[in-house]
Formats: sequence, structure tokens, C-alpha cells
Amino acid sequence: MEVKISIVIPAYNAADFLPKCLDSILCQAMEELEVIVIDDGSTDGTPGIGDKYARDDPRVIVVHKSNAGVSEARNAGIRLATGEYVWFVDADDVIAPGACRELYGLAAGNDADVVVFDYSRTENGAGLGDFRSVFSPGLYEGDQVITELLRRFIGFPNEGVHRWIRQQPDSLYVENPALWRTLIRRELIFANELSFDPKLRVGEDTVFLSMCLSFSERVYVTHSVLYDQLLHSGSTVAKYEKDPDAKLSNKLALLLARRVLTEDIMARRGVDTEPYWQGTVIMSYMELCFLFARRVPGVSFRDGRLRFMRYAKDPGVMKCLSNYPPLRGVSIRNMPFFIMRLRFHRFIFLCAALLNLMHYKFVRE
Repeated sequence: MEVKISIVIPAYNAADFLPKCLDSILCQAMEELEVIVIDDGSTDGTPGIGDKYARDDPRVIVVHKSNAGVSEARNAGIRLATGEYVWFVDADDVIAPGACRELYGLAAGNDADVVVFDYSRTENGAGLGDFRSVFSPGLYEGDQVITELLRRFIGFPNEGVHRWIRQQPDSLYVENPALWRTLIRRELIFANELSFDPKLRVGEDTVFLSMCLSFSERVYVTHSVLYDQLLHSGSTVAKYEKDPDAKLSNKLALLLARRVLTEDIMARRGVDTEPYWQGTVIMSYMELCFLFARRVPGVSFRDGRLRFMRYAKDPGVMKCLSNYPPLRGVSIRNMPFFIMRLRFHRFIFLCAALLNLMHYKFVRE
């Protein structure tokens, strides 16, 4: 049987979710599937669940490996995939009935390198509604893929920061770059030797999807809702948000990855994508400034400042600061950006500490 879609599922301690995920896939009205479950060193019942499904259905392949993170797990899945297209699915989510047949039909019918689709979210059994992309449905070709699609996934521009200061809605909007909302031609991945960066704990989706889009000539967008993301407190992102040092390290790694990717796209396609994401770095500067300026038991003011300075003095960050055009006008939301532009890092950190004491809440939204 020729495999049309390889579904790669990284699974770490996913015993509470994996059966529902696999059931949603194996009941699809499409036989030409292979389901590759990468057990990433789980310590719960995940290995046994995967093995049972593999015994019951020959389309299921289970690999047990030592824990190395979601990026390494996905890379292992890529190496095993034989399908015409690859779909990365999270072990705690489910796919919609008929999703595989519809996605393959759109991909093959439009000779698409990537298909992008919409999704829904569920939290604690309650539906949170459907989430629609800002893209018009249809086929995008050539440089359209970069200038209209990739630019929305990779970050937001300086103008987004200006809109945030003015308190305009959706100012920091970034299209959700989750891999599970895309179907990707396997040959695109193999021919260009694409893989996930294991140094990224969060944001690996952003970089990998951006790489895939940068090599794509034809991308099809549909507004069909074909995936349900199940939200819970144990997710990687939820844990990441509670660890300031992990957030700092990951933001620096993500910045480097974006810059390398930007240089590569410029060399191959002649399109400068740096303006698409510079605003993301500016807001991260402010976010980390206020985060590390908080009073935290066991962390001195000096220690917090030194952590913030790791980000502020990074050469990539400094370049973005230099390119940021200050917005005219005086307001409590705008003043820190004026100080930031002057690179008065210590002074702005002190201001953030004082604002924290005054119960000012810096919120990226």
C-alpha cells in the first residue's frame, strides 16, 4: 500500500490523552496512512498504550527512545516517514472526522507543498470556538508564500509595537505557527534537509514552519476546521511560562534561529524577512525587563538585572533596538520605548522595577 500521509506523534507522558488522539486518526475514512508514535522516554503508561495500538493496527509504528525533547522526537519521526505528505500531530489533541481525506485531496489536487488549515480549541471539555486564519482561502505561489503567508507566522513588525502603544486591537497578532495545522510534502523536508532545532524548547514550530514555507512554491490555504487543540495545564508552553530563565534562554535561541533563517531566505529568494519579526524582539525586550525587575524571593535586584542584560546586550537584540523607530507622543506605554531606543538598559530596568512596585502590569496581548 502506498502511504499518502505519515502522521508523526511525539508522545511524552501522554497516557491520559494518547488513546483519544489515536482513535481520532485510525477511524479516518482513509487507509493509506501510517501513524508514527515516538515515545520520548515516557515514565507513565504511554509506552504500553502505543504498543497495544501497534499490535491491533499495522498502520501504527511505535518507537521507544530516551527523553530528548519534542524536537528530537519529531526528527526521529521524519526519518521514519514514507508518506507523500507529513502531518505532525500532538499526542494530547484530536483531528476532525474526514480530515485526512480532505487534506490529501487539497494537497494533491493543487500540487501544494504545504496545506494550511483552521482549528478549534477545547479546554476542560468546553469548546472555545473555531480559530480562523487571516489568510484568504486559495492557492499562494512564488514570492506570495513569503510576503503574504510566512510574514504572518514568523513574528510581527515594529508597526505592531506602535499599534500596541496606541492600544489598537490585534496589534501584536501573529498567525499560530503550530505544525499540527499544516500538511507538508515529505520530499520538501528531505530534499532540503530540514529538521527541528533541539535547542528550542518553545518556538521550534515557528522556525520549522517558516523554513518549510521559505522552500515552498505552492501553498494552499483552507478555512476548514480540521483539528481540535485540547488545552491543559501540563503542556510544554504552560510550564515554560512559569520559568523565567528558560524563557530568556529560549528567546535568545529563537532570535538566533530567526536571523539565520532570514539570511538564508535573502540568499535564496532575495526577500528580506527581518522587518517581519523585529517588533517581536522589541516586545520581548520589554517583557523580560518587567519580568526580571519583579521582586522575587531569593533573587536579588542585581541578579535580575544581570539576567535581563543578557538579552539587552545580545548583538541581535541591539541591532533591532537600533532599527526601531520611536513613536511620537508621551504616555506611560510609550516612555519605556524611548528609553530603550537610547540603550539606557540599567535605567529602564530601574524604571520597570518602580512601575512593578506601583502595580503596573506589563501585558503582551
